[in-house]
Amino acid sequence: MNKAILNFDSNNKTKKNHIVPQVYLRYFKKSDQNDINVYDKRIDEIYTSNVSNLCSENKLYVIEDNSTDVYMSWEDYYTKNVDNTINSVFNEIIKNAECTINIKPLLDYELRLKIINIISHQMLRTHEKIYSFYDDYPKEL
Repeated sequence: MNKAILNFDSNNKTKKNHIVPQVYLRYFKKSDQNDINVYDKRIDEIYTSNVSNLCSENKLYVIEDNSTDVYMSWEDYYTKNVDNTINSVFNEIIKNAECTINIKPLLDYELRLKIINIISHQMLRTHEKIYSFYDDYPKEL
């Protein structure tokens, strides 16, 4: 089988891809723990799990068909361009929300743009969107 690569950095092919960034999930854990409470609506069950094991799938960004395995390096792109901004954006929101006196608005224009960037990219991190991108690419590279 041929391997076609549509990527931003072919040297860093992660096998375990996160649909929801770990950095985001860590905001739901207690500071002294690595586990968070999870509600699985498919089985109607609550359990605890390590953040690294949640909202991930092996080879999520590898699309296999009869002729080609296509590795799309979205995980690399998200890590470099989106995920690394989440901590600073969320911390700024939390800091602004904790102000007892409304000296400035909770979200200024620049912070709103950063949140829009995070949310819009998160919306693209689904099976449906990933496969729709693949359908738009030529089958032979």
